[in-house]
Amino acid sequence: MRSFSSWGTALIGLWLAATAAAMAAEVDSPALTSRPVAVDRDRVFVGRMDFRVLQNEAPAGLVSVHASFNEQGQYVLHDRSESAALGIVEELLQVLEADGFRPLRSLVQGRINGSFIDLNWRWHTDTAAGDLESYHLASGRHRALQREVPMPTGTLTRASVLYLIAALPLTADVPLTLNWFDSMSGSVVPIELSIEGTTTIEVPAGRFEVLTIRQRGGSPENLIYLSTEAPARVVRFDVVGAPIRLELLPAQVTTEAVP
Repeated sequence: MRSFSSWGTALIGLWLAATAAAMAAEVDSPALTSRPVAVDRDRVFVGRMDFRVLQNEAPAGLVSVHASFNEQGQYVLHDRSESAALGIVEELLQVLEADGFRPLRSLVQGRINGSFIDLNWRWHTDTAAGDLESYHLASGRHRALQREVPMPTGTLTRASVLYLIAALPLTADVPLTLNWFDSMSGSVVPIELSIEGTTTIEVPAGRFEVLTIRQRGGSPENLIYLSTEAPARVVRFDVVGAPIRLELLPAQVTTEAVP
């Protein structure tokens, strides 16, 4: 359940309102091929970034993104998304293993319009077990579900793809296909990341030369703008088919640890 970011997650989104009902349904993942993905640890995002959310070109919220390695070498992701216009307040914490960045834990708490949602996923060797709970304020309706989902080798969480995208083996000629886990629906789907070219864009943080990366598969699809200068950072993130995007705010790329 990554509200904005991918955002991660972001993150990370704007997809939450459209997919909230999935939590109440038994969504089975299709049979998937294991797709191990090499992640370049030296290029993984570490630090903090803040983004503004725009809807129909008007300010609609903020997303704060943090990532660091803890004392055990695990990769810890933390973000907070808030949008009064979209009726979303969400906080995400994910822990990935030190080698291979396989998910270990995913915790999400949030409010989507009038519903409070709590998701807790724990990974085992080839499955993930989740406790999902929702409470609707107006009706008093309460739902509590437990799920166990097959987890093919190489599966990355929806949120972590955005944090790790600079460290993935993307090439201009061959799209990268990987398995993508959606915490909200508890499903795994294949997605494809492809580089569509380079361009120059301007966001509040400045003017950047970027790679334009399209994510196909999953819902919704996204356009991700990754800066070409080191360290590579996502500086803009568009929701395909909706007038919603995230833009990096100035002076917010830091090396702060996750709070």
